[in-house]
Amino acid sequence: MPIIITVAHPICLDDRERDCDRRAASAARILHQVLKAKKCDVVLHISGLYRPEIDANRSESRGTLWRKQLNEIIKAQLKLGKVFVVDMHSFPSDAEMVGSLKAYFIEMWFRTGSKVYQGWSDNDKAWAWLAVKESIGETNARILLGDPHNDIMITSNIAGASTVILEVNESRDVLSDLGLKELMTHLTDELFMKYC
Repeated sequence: MPIIITVAHPICLDDRERDCDRRAASAARILHQVLKAKKCDVVLHISGLYRPEIDANRSESRGTLWRKQLNEIIKAQLKLGKVFVVDMHSFPSDAEMVGSLKAYFIEMWFRTGSKVYQGWSDNDKAWAWLAVKESIGETNARILLGDPHNDIMITSNIAGASTVILEVNESRDVLSDLGLKELMTHLTDELFMKYC
C-alpha cells in the first residue's frame, strides 16, 4: 500500500507570526527517509504555498497546482490498491491542551449527504493508539478528532484513501531532533509498516 506524506504549511517567513508549521517539513522528510529505508512505497508531497496567502489545507486551495497534483497522485496510487495519507503538521509548545505533548494524531469523521467517511478503521485506530503509547508514553498518548476544515483529509477520504494527521511539537526542548527521529522510526515499525 502506498503511503503519501503531505505537508500543507511548510513556508515560514516570519519568526514572530504563526504563519506555518515550523517543524512539519523536517518531520515529514525524516518519516519519508525511514519509510524508504524500510522499502515502503512512499511519496513525499510538500506544498509551495504560503499559508497566509492561501491555506493548502482548506477547500479554497483545491484549484491550486499543488492540490491538483496531490489528487492525481492519490488517484494513480488507488488504481494500484489501497492508499494511506499522512498529513504532517506541527504545533508550538504553548498550544492550549497539547503544548506539553511530543506528538499526537488527529482522525477524521464526516458526513457528505447520507455517506459517512472515516479516516481510518477502528482496527487502524487501535494500532495507532498502541504505537503512540509505546512511542511517547501512555500519559501523553492522544488521538484527537479533526474538524471539518482539514480539507486534505476530507478530499483524500472521499477519493478512497485512508488518512490521518500527525502533529509533532516544534519545541526541541519537548521533542529533540534525536527524539523526533526515534519517534518516526518507532511509529514506522509499530504502525506505518502495516500500510507498506
